[in-house]
Amino acid sequence: MKHLALSGLVLLFAVTSQAQAPAKAQPDRLINLRSNYERAIERVSAPVSAQYRDELQKMKIEYTKAGNLEAALAVDEELKARFTPPPPLTKSVGAPTVGELAKVNVAPSVIAPLLKGQKLYTESEYVWVDIPEAYAGMQFAQPKHKHIAVTSFSVESDGLVYVAFTSNWEDEDGNKKDDIISRKDVERMGWKPLKAKKNLVSDESGYEWIVCAKQCKAGESFKLRTTKYCAPIVLIR
Repeated sequence: MKHLALSGLVLLFAVTSQAQAPAKAQPDRLINLRSNYERAIERVSAPVSAQYRDELQKMKIEYTKAGNLEAALAVDEELKARFTPPPPLTKSVGAPTVGELAKVNVAPSVIAPLLKGQKLYTESEYVWVDIPEAYAGMQFAQPKHKHIAVTSFSVESDGLVYVAFTSNWEDEDGNKKDDIISRKDVERMGWKPLKAKKNLVSDESGYEWIVCAKQCKAGESFKLRTTKYCAPIVLIR
């Protein structure tokens, strides 16, 4: 009996240790394959999702007109569960708490406060010139310089990840490169723009930075590039 109890403890320790082990970085080939898979699924599922949403909306109207409010509310809940985008990062709905945000590891970078006058890059004079109140108290992963155009990071715990993309999307100025993804690609990958009243603004050509959110899982890794220069910036709290 003691032997069985000891074996159980050893097994429990092994499982617990494995669960708590830090997520390993994933190879680029796996990341690219997963990205292509997600895009293919999005292309196939988009028409089906649109049709499902339209049918739900019609059903909700029919139940409402028929006076069956209980059924109409049930359909409305399904619509919200399936098609509601990430909430806007505003004071009106409450800024996300630590529990809601994923823990991420961004390298190479320095963690800096998201403040007016703070440098965008450690080796650059470009600074933030407008930080909306909705982002008060947040920090960001500060790249070394603007010529590091790729942001790579791994997710260490489940939760939302917020990334700011420059409004100078590469697909709009024509300087395409193989590893550059378009704005549409970013959204297909699940990064949804927040409905903020104002965007972040830097003094580099007056760029605005559009903050997008994605619900991520521990162990996921991302490699994002949307322009020739100016890597996406990860926001943290």
